[in-house]
Amino acid sequence: MKNEFLKSVIHHLPNALLYCKTLRNKDGKPYDFHVMHFNPAFENACTVEKKIRKGDKLKAICSDSLNVDIVWMLKLAGEIQENELREVQNYCHLMQRWNRIRVYCPENDHLIFIFADLTVEKVLQQQKRQAEKFYKAIVEIISSPHYAEGNIYEFINLLTEKAARVMEVAQAGVWFFDEDGEKLRCFDNYDAIKNKHTSGEVLSGVQYYSEINYLKKARYIDAHDALNDKRVEGYVNGYLIPKGITSMLDVGIKTEGDFKGVLCIEHIGEKRIWNHDEISFACQLADQVAIIMQIFHKKVTQNQLARSEEKLKSIFRAAPVGMGLLKNRVFVEVNDYLCRMTGYTPEELIGVNARILYPDDNEYERVGAEKYNQIKHTGLGTIETLWKTKSGEILQVLLSSSPLYKEDISLGVTFTALNISDPTADRTTGKKTKNTEKK
Repeated sequence: MKNEFLKSVIHHLPNALLYCKTLRNKDGKPYDFHVMHFNPAFENACTVEKKIRKGDKLKAICSDSLNVDIVWMLKLAGEIQENELREVQNYCHLMQRWNRIRVYCPENDHLIFIFADLTVEKVLQQQKRQAEKFYKAIVEIISSPHYAEGNIYEFINLLTEKAARVMEVAQAGVWFFDEDGEKLRCFDNYDAIKNKHTSGEVLSGVQYYSEINYLKKARYIDAHDALNDKRVEGYVNGYLIPKGITSMLDVGIKTEGDFKGVLCIEHIGEKRIWNHDEISFACQLADQVAIIMQIFHKKVTQNQLARSEEKLKSIFRAAPVGMGLLKNRVFVEVNDYLCRMTGYTPEELIGVNARILYPDDNEYERVGAEKYNQIKHTGLGTIETLWKTKSGEILQVLLSSSPLYKEDISLGVTFTALNISDPTADRTTGKKTKNTEKK
């Protein structure tokens, strides 16, 4: 009953089992195995053409290419002791797979081999290592100082090189559309075989039409057989065949919904099927290109604004006319000429109401009402008025004002003040003297 139960367990065991007797030469060294028993799982797992039978010698079953399995089994047979259990991991050529093998010696020269398939486990371990490698690469890329600086040239050089090396492909490149959208131009392509960066190659609309039309609807194209894939058929004769490219993984680069270009991962050699982690990694790289584009354009805009601001400040400082900025008729900025003209320092004017420059309340109110009425209707207010300097001198001034934002005058009004005083006028009233008038 006990033997029948054990036979049933062995027969239905999902793992392959082989029970052998060790054969030794006259020197006592193991040289082969006598097959005593095996279960259906072992028979199904074996890839040998010859059918295995009880009583066979194992070497007779295995071809020369499979004798590598016999070598480690014989070595183990010479070492293991009675009632000893050992465990090894090996690639078993007899089964063409990785196995975790438990070997038990129930009595001298008798061995039981139990083979547990490690193929799935090995694949999972490989996927884990690959995912960790991709994660590390992304961290290194976004940690680059070029990223924060918005240095798109150095950043993309780093990205394409890292992509090609980590994904173990022949080349990786970033392509952008020209402004008119008629051509796809290589911004940077890294050739891992030559260890060289190139740029400037141009592809026409006829070549990229099929791919771009597809990428407008899909995130990526995983063309494992690129030469026969309709999605990239435009590249075949003029690009893929001359370069020897057999497989492609292309991801669209988009910013704020606009199609800007393509990240290309290109493989040479046997056709390559792109796995999920590789596709995900390529998509992350394309996203980083989109982000660096936004950072770069923001930096360019900021630099342009800074240069424009410096230019305006230079004009503001050097202009031979009084200039300034008012907010709710309070001085926010004044230039040097205005200060020389009125006798006040910038510190005495900034933050102070413009009333300080008018000889009386009536003139202050008149100018405000008329000038702001003009601005409301035409966007520009021009009026002649009188200003009183710090020393008490009265100046005739042509005042021109314009709002920073026409929609909201309260955000600020810029102005210029031109001294149009008659040199013969009374400096205390701004009016011509009687003697001068008679003349």
